[in-house]
Amino acid sequence: MNKEDIEIKEAYIAIMDKVAASEDELERTIANYDLYRLDNCRNRLIKRKLSKVALVAIVAICSVILLSGVLVYAFYHDAISEYFFGKDSNKITEIYNREDKVYSFGRNKIVLHGTICDNATGVVYLSFEIEDLDGCTLEDEIKVSPLSFLGQIDAEMQRHLSLLNCKIGNDDCYIIFSNCDGFQCRIVKNMFFVKCYINQNAIKDDKYFGCLVLDRVGFQSLLDEYSSLDVNEILYAGNERYYEYSGENQFFDIEQVQPEMMELLEKHGLEKIKQDNLTVKYVDVDSASVVFGKTDCYVKYNMKDNIESIALIREDGTELQIIKNGELVNNGQYAYGGVDKKSGDVYYQYGYGFVLDDQEKIIIKINDSIIR
Repeated sequence: MNKEDIEIKEAYIAIMDKVAASEDELERTIANYDLYRLDNCRNRLIKRKLSKVALVAIVAICSVILLSGVLVYAFYHDAISEYFFGKDSNKITEIYNREDKVYSFGRNKIVLHGTICDNATGVVYLSFEIEDLDGCTLEDEIKVSPLSFLGQIDAEMQRHLSLLNCKIGNDDCYIIFSNCDGFQCRIVKNMFFVKCYINQNAIKDDKYFGCLVLDRVGFQSLLDEYSSLDVNEILYAGNERYYEYSGENQFFDIEQVQPEMMELLEKHGLEKIKQDNLTVKYVDVDSASVVFGKTDCYVKYNMKDNIESIALIREDGTELQIIKNGELVNNGQYAYGGVDKKSGDVYYQYGYGFVLDDQEKIIIKINDSIIR
């Protein structure tokens, strides 16, 4: 923490000690400050390795935006809130589920401050902050990166699981997401949020999107316990010629996280993330189905239906082009998509970069059709 940060923190503590207000009033006041000056924006492409039994050819549009920022107020927590709302971050409470769960690793701690989980559009946002054990901002650079299981877990056993590594100096923590088919990350100094894409075919009944945070010892313990499983018996009932079967006729359900893996993750503390339905508008026309959520939309159609364009028009006249000339328009936002080569079905999950209001009157354009 530099001299300026220390002075700000000390001034903040001195002022807050003299303020008589409820926690809600303080949260609203703090949230209305413009807390960051953002610069040095750059894009990176993250490629995700697919399971060999995947039926869908994933179109990688995973543009990951990393922003470095100058910390102005030491009491600001949420990278998600800053991304969507800036100085109007008090509005985040409309869609945000507070968590404030703390996990220690080495000389540091990582805090899961909150989540946005929209089951209708298949996206989850998770906001994290990393500090030292005394609650001070870190001087060391935070490195957040996707990680494979390094061959230590069989490909079919890690179906619909994603692994993220956070590294501070010589300390590591590992974040595992269940029922997740890909993710993107945005970093602001010692904070970051992760946007995950849900395996929608699996989120039903007792299945859920989960998050597990482990230190290096806990992660190694999980791998050690996994190594004691008889994977051949679990996946293929001991049939050494399993490879002759098509994906649909394997001895396991390819749409689900392997039950034994879920059991192992839950044993180590996998936590269910609360799911909401944040649908603002649903349209089904010209063979295209589109769910417009508050933060993202989910688009599905078939190649034979010749969908050339899909656009969202807001009340103020702002037009957001989602599909143009039959292709997804990136617009610098987070997007993910896939095409089923057999059926020709196409799906896209697309983030606006802003939040729609419940009562906002939006217009949808699909090819030449206008839907109000």
